[in-house]
Amino acid sequence: MDIGFISVPPIETKKKHDKIFPFSSSINYGVLSLATHLKEYGFSSKVLDPGIWKERLTIELVLEWIRKNKPKYLALSCISGFSYPGFKILSREIRKVYPEIPIIGGGKDHLALIAYRALSECPEVDVIVQGEGEVPLVALLKSGFSNSHLNSLEGIKHIAFRGQKGKPVLNKEKSPTIEKLKPLDFNLYENFRNHPPCIEVGRGCPFKCSFCSNDRNVILKKSPAEIIREAKSLSELYSSNDLFLYFQTPMFSMSDEELKTLAAFRNENELDFNWRAQTRVDYLSRDKLKLIYQAGGRVLDLGLESGSEEMLAAMNKTKSPVEYLSKASEILNAADQEQITLKINLLFYAGERRSTLLETFKFLEAHTDLSWTLSAYPLLIYPGTSLEKTIDPLLKAHGGTKVTSQDWNERVLVPVNPSSEFSYEEMQQLGILFGKSFQTSKMYFQERRYGHYRPNVSFQDFLEHLQMIDFELLPCSRDKQEMLFHRSTLKSILEKKYEDSVNWS
Repeated sequence: MDIGFISVPPIETKKKHDKIFPFSSSINYGVLSLATHLKEYGFSSKVLDPGIWKERLTIELVLEWIRKNKPKYLALSCISGFSYPGFKILSREIRKVYPEIPIIGGGKDHLALIAYRALSECPEVDVIVQGEGEVPLVALLKSGFSNSHLNSLEGIKHIAFRGQKGKPVLNKEKSPTIEKLKPLDFNLYENFRNHPPCIEVGRGCPFKCSFCSNDRNVILKKSPAEIIREAKSLSELYSSNDLFLYFQTPMFSMSDEELKTLAAFRNENELDFNWRAQTRVDYLSRDKLKLIYQAGGRVLDLGLESGSEEMLAAMNKTKSPVEYLSKASEILNAADQEQITLKINLLFYAGERRSTLLETFKFLEAHTDLSWTLSAYPLLIYPGTSLEKTIDPLLKAHGGTKVTSQDWNERVLVPVNPSSEFSYEEMQQLGILFGKSFQTSKMYFQERRYGHYRPNVSFQDFLEHLQMIDFELLPCSRDKQEMLFHRSTLKSILEKKYEDSVNWS
């Protein structure tokens, strides 16, 4: 085998409930795209995804997989700061046993952005791809480099490698990106049937939210015909005609004609798959939602971020917060009428206080008779975003601070205490309470089955496992009565002064 891809699992997850179920799973579509792309150039590869980090077992699994497949090169995918500590451990253990195999690191939204530091901290890693990997990886493999002769890599764009005496060398000149998204070859992914099926329908985003890094990528989209061909192929691979597909893209934005074509092709091919995608308030309308439903769309991740005009302006989500929230209200009502579930994403931003959280709470409370679910989380500053240089004045204005600790420094992530009223840890707990206040376990399961759970997991399976876990970690309530209790608790916390909310956390 020419190259083996390993998706490095997180040692800890951003949200404690992300991997709480044994059937929690997701596809690392980035490395699968790379493996698929290399196949066209005659390079053989496979993808190993250990799933959940169990240090000794994970290391043993990886080493045995390498022994069995004998790759000439290894590529470790580190897509999150929560995976970075594991990336360092795995690269070290691999080098001990297989010193002759060159190790390539990648992960465009994390490792690529800290390439110099990563090479300094991980002496076992030879090369790091600094952006989207398809084109640089082809050049790397064609070069035939070895970990004892790295100087031959000086002409390859957008990589970092070890120069003389092991000193990191960064070639920041960007390489061309692929011009077209290809269908992912799931057969290259070990045990792919244990992971939920997805289709990468697009890359890149035209918007410039201050907390996001997706605007760095070239915008690419698949056509309806390409999506249908891929969905048909997945139906055959998974032996199911009614899959719950995750349409992977930072910003779903099909035109009306594209949606009509997708719906027509889906009907003509007698496919019953339904899908979920991530989008924005700005894109949706009542007519658009009708077309999305006809095309099989059933769950939309809506980056609402906040119900506070102040916070929306601060995070550069919109130039007109009043119009934005009015539009969001219309979309929530229209989606409910079209039987589409909106999963509302909230971001507790820098400067967040009881007053701003109460505005968000009231916006949500005004729409509780509609069908939607919720995810809420406090701000993390990721490397490479504009927040690294611009967040300090906003924090200072409200008594907020950046969190510094050895653990967070190890992850190369910076949590934020948003104001003098709340710490990062308290905001995490409030995020769980927001979830418990507005969604039941059944609502939570219905949206998570798209892209987050192993195929064929039933609601009964979900309920059975609820008995074995700490339910308090989940951002949902058992039933409507419990949900209303949590909502009352949350409202009380937000309406009282800080001194009066004793022991709420």
